[in-house]
Amino acid sequence: MFRTNLQRIGSNVAWLVVNRVVTKVASLVAIALIARYLGAKHYGALSYTLILTGMFGAVANMGLDGILIRELVRAPEKSATVLGTGLVLRLAGAFAAFLLVASAAALDPATQPLLPLFLVIASSFFPQAFEITDLWFQKNIQSKFPVLGRTVAVILGAALKAVLVFLEAPLIWFAWACLAEAFLNSLAVVIVFRLRGQTFTNWNFCPRLARDLIRDSWPLVVSGLLVTLYMRLEQLLVRTFFGYSSLGVYNTASQITEAWSFIPAFVLSSIYPLLVEERKTSPQKFEARLQTVFDALTGAGYLVAAGVACAAPILITGLFGDAYSQAVPVLIIQSLGAPIFFSGAVRAQYFLLENLNVYHTLTASLGIAVNVALSLFLMPHLGISGAALAGLAGASVAGFLTSFLFKPIRPCAAWQLKAFLIPFRLGSVFRALRAHDED
Repeated sequence: MFRTNLQRIGSNVAWLVVNRVVTKVASLVAIALIARYLGAKHYGALSYTLILTGMFGAVANMGLDGILIRELVRAPEKSATVLGTGLVLRLAGAFAAFLLVASAAALDPATQPLLPLFLVIASSFFPQAFEITDLWFQKNIQSKFPVLGRTVAVILGAALKAVLVFLEAPLIWFAWACLAEAFLNSLAVVIVFRLRGQTFTNWNFCPRLARDLIRDSWPLVVSGLLVTLYMRLEQLLVRTFFGYSSLGVYNTASQITEAWSFIPAFVLSSIYPLLVEERKTSPQKFEARLQTVFDALTGAGYLVAAGVACAAPILITGLFGDAYSQAVPVLIIQSLGAPIFFSGAVRAQYFLLENLNVYHTLTASLGIAVNVALSLFLMPHLGISGAALAGLAGASVAGFLTSFLFKPIRPCAAWQLKAFLIPFRLGSVFRALRAHDED
């Protein structure tokens, strides 16, 4: 049974990885062209618009993805009600997020000149709400089906940005290109959903379910805001301390870092439904499975850290040019956080499974406090590299060290610590995988 599921997961993840690699390569090429064309200052301004808008993505998403998948697994016969209710909530979240972005941009004198960019990019929250159809594929471990559509959409979006560079378009046109890409991406998922024989006509909204979903998801919304804040905090501080030009340089490293940050999300989106099922049917095996997931993703994090750190000079100067060479040490520092980031992603799934979502908020808050304190101390001395070091420290606290502080999540401390020792445990890990395969 586990072997069959493992094969399904492997196939699903392989499709997702191929999609992400292709689309990220296309996106990186487009971003590199934009960065070279706009220069550090204007590229930094565009980056800041995307960063600040993206921080409210947790509000637009309503923290519902994992919860909706859980409900789809628990009661597949109620899929139409679950998805219909989720769509209404996500549209409401998109509207709230749009208002928050517009207010934040309008109230800050430093961002008022960029308000048109904010309004255009924030509009992408609305088409993204319809990507809820992708949860049906995730629940059935069939993510390979929307992959082709997403790939085509992102490539078209990247091509559009490249054309704008060729035409020497003004800055606002690149914001419209981001909105067009979001629309194409959502449209692709919806089309594939329909081609698989699914329909929207039987979807319905259930107020009682909506109330239950909001009750379970609001801690995830708050924690999502805080997690995004501590992930983006150093970029916000770089803009505040050093201006848009330095942010443009810093963000080139962050773009490459985000190229591998998809790995845990894709792996866990495929494994999560099986963990939900196994926790319900085989509690005695659940912890062993979870340790295996911690081991696998933490080990992948070590490989990513080593590869990116070694290739950092080539990646930065090759893609963005010598003008952005100051981003090389930033990228090296950010790459060192890969094992912690991957481990923290698995821990987040445990929070969701055990309904411990409030600890997202607590751990993220502590990470933000550490990040701010160290940024204020390090940035005057080390510049943008100091911001990267502060971000790494904050992520370590939020994603790992806080596991030791709170009793309900203390089991994660043991699993994570054991996973961080994986270079010394490879033999036992392979034996565990063979044992799972035999099951």
